[in-house]
Amino acid sequence: MRNTLVVVGAGFSGTVLAANLLRRPPSRPTDIVLVERGSSMGRGEAYAEREFPYLLNVPAARLSADSRDPLQFLRYARGRLGGADGEDFLPRALYGDYLQDVLLQSERAAPAHVRLIRVFDEVRGILRRDAGKPLAAQFREREVIPADFIVLALGTAPAPPPAWAAGAWHHGAFRQNPRDLPHGLTAEDSVLIVGNGLTMVDAASVLSRDPDRVPMLHTISRRGLLPQSQTAFRTGEMHGSGEALLARAHSLKELLEASRTLAREVEKLGGDWREAVTFIRKLAPRLWRQLPALEQRRFVRHPHAHWDVHRHRLPPQLTARLEQLRRSGPGSTSGSTIRRMRC
Repeated sequence: MRNTLVVVGAGFSGTVLAANLLRRPPSRPTDIVLVERGSSMGRGEAYAEREFPYLLNVPAARLSADSRDPLQFLRYARGRLGGADGEDFLPRALYGDYLQDVLLQSERAAPAHVRLIRVFDEVRGILRRDAGKPLAAQFREREVIPADFIVLALGTAPAPPPAWAAGAWHHGAFRQNPRDLPHGLTAEDSVLIVGNGLTMVDAASVLSRDPDRVPMLHTISRRGLLPQSQTAFRTGEMHGSGEALLARAHSLKELLEASRTLAREVEKLGGDWREAVTFIRKLAPRLWRQLPALEQRRFVRHPHAHWDVHRHRLPPQLTARLEQLRRSGPGSTSGSTIRRMRC
């Protein structure tokens, strides 16, 4: 009897999981059933084809889906775009194309006893079974698929509309989905964006793409922080004695001070503070486990937002674009500005 493994969701995680199973297949005959409710696999929300060329926020040389081949995506990009550089920030849709190619190449190289089955439908439930295969995936339109294993690769669920915005939920000017932005706005219009993270920068970029029709943009967040910019820093090495500093930290206060000391030490030795952030990120699971539960809760309440703006950074061209919008004002070339507020 063939084993059946159902992967629900064909965004990044589901697609790469299926590709890895095809590259390193189980010994028994196996069907890998990859399920996607949308119209395209390997994209998800992050890498969907869109009218606006959203950019990746990580350089091309650091985005391989195969850890054994770190420059795989860069080679693919050069094959599609010609002179792509390892430090280029490329369109997100191109990364979706790359993931589709990774899956296709893995499928072609898989041994005969392993099959990839693509299913375009929506899973409505998972059933327990008393005989044969222990589980089954229940679909909107097709019959159930019995399975030995089911993996949920669902991505991040959309955040529900905040309760304080309930009065605007059904208003034509309200947008819960940051990809569903209004068209035809002019400099006479005003837009409030709640949040100052990477998604805000995406929305501001889309709304300001026509220099002759840029509305007044306001952004608001609890702390008023903006994402830091990317640089061409060294990812494979770090100056300083970072691990020893962090290992001695047993409270949130000590960990924050050790992190700041590490960043200062890196810069003093000619490095980039982003090296320290990357180094800390690799140790994050261990550092998190060594913090007491009370200190973990404190991190989520307070320093978490500061970590996010240093960890999740912007391509330099988006940083420059955001600064241009912030500096501009009535009578300027763009006829608009970004006003940043705290709440």
